[in-house]
Amino acid sequence: MIAALLRWLRGNDEETGRGFAPRWRAGTEARGRVGAAALTPPASAAVTDVLIERFCMDVTDIAYAEFYAARSTGESVCAYFTTRLGFDRAAEHSHSDRDRVYVRAGEANVVVTTPRAEGGPVARWVDHHGCGIADLALYTEDLNASLKRAREAGLRAIHPPHEVRGATMATITGVGSLLHTLIQPAGGQRPAAPPPFRVPAQAPRVTPFRLIDHLAVCVPAGELAGAAEVYERLLGARELSREYVRVGDTGMSSRVLRTSGGGVTLVLAEPGRDRAKGQVDDFLAAHGGAGAQHMALLTDDIVHAVSDLTDRGAGFVPAPAAYYDHAAARLGNDPRAVSRLAAMRHTGVLAAADHGGLLMQIFTTNAPDPVGPFFLELIERMDGAVGFGTENAEALFAAREAASGELIA
Repeated sequence: MIAALLRWLRGNDEETGRGFAPRWRAGTEARGRVGAAALTPPASAAVTDVLIERFCMDVTDIAYAEFYAARSTGESVCAYFTTRLGFDRAAEHSHSDRDRVYVRAGEANVVVTTPRAEGGPVARWVDHHGCGIADLALYTEDLNASLKRAREAGLRAIHPPHEVRGATMATITGVGSLLHTLIQPAGGQRPAAPPPFRVPAQAPRVTPFRLIDHLAVCVPAGELAGAAEVYERLLGARELSREYVRVGDTGMSSRVLRTSGGGVTLVLAEPGRDRAKGQVDDFLAAHGGAGAQHMALLTDDIVHAVSDLTDRGAGFVPAPAAYYDHAAARLGNDPRAVSRLAAMRHTGVLAAADHGGLLMQIFTTNAPDPVGPFFLELIERMDGAVGFGTENAEALFAAREAASGELIA
């Protein structure tokens, strides 16, 4: 009933194409092509958001991001996180067809999974996509409700509900190559480690990161609206913003979705139509279709984190050469930013005013596997910054465009 009402409010009864992409009316995407400014969602979206918040509040937070890697490179992927990014190697778990290592920094949980034999689902995924995030696992307060909405969104169940260490779990398909393991904790109490892992009780260690800020997913041109529709229905996510960024002959459309409690944020992107191929096209070609392009890690001091991680051997994409020339004026001579401009220039960190706060960002070079197209983002949100730095979008896109030919082969 809710799904039918949402379709009616949106003004059309969409059909589903290519597994997940509903066919939206002509002109919906055209509203996104107005430069780098954020756009207002369609009028019906305001009413839809109220219904989404009321009926779809069970998905709460990101449990972990799970990398699939070849058996020959799994240890190097783990070492990237522990040696270069300061994560702790917390636990291991083996199953009949896979070995899994759990690493963490603050509440940023990452699982690195390798196949135990050729021909299994993990091996097939790696053969087709290379190393990357295969599963964004999510905590939910009502697994049955989440699975019902997944079916309504046209997603398939990969593993039916089952119990692991008292939690009830199920795995479903997402957009493109992405899977989602949905976890309902026992008694509603978040475990010390996501199941099936066990970790000893210990005092928290100071780490560079607090949590996973967001995940960015790239889809082919024409499929952005459909991907957004899937996650609006599955997560009860609201559209935070839309952008179209153009750099030279290339371009990219994006939408930002966030759950009402703020625990899950997704950035969805597609290459610009009728434009030259750019870094989003490069990712889609290298990955073999839609999937997770990068993951952002939230830090409380990005300048210090970049300096520390650079010393550890992590690499970062340099900012465009002229980016800092008028940075102080662009940021309204904000003393919070001006006092850090020299350090930001030295480390390559970008900054933008955001909702009265300050947003700072930087991309890594391809990681954690040099043969894969995946990379990471570091992000700091100061004094209430909740958005994605419209002023930074073009500079970040330009930085990746400049590096794309070298980094994504």
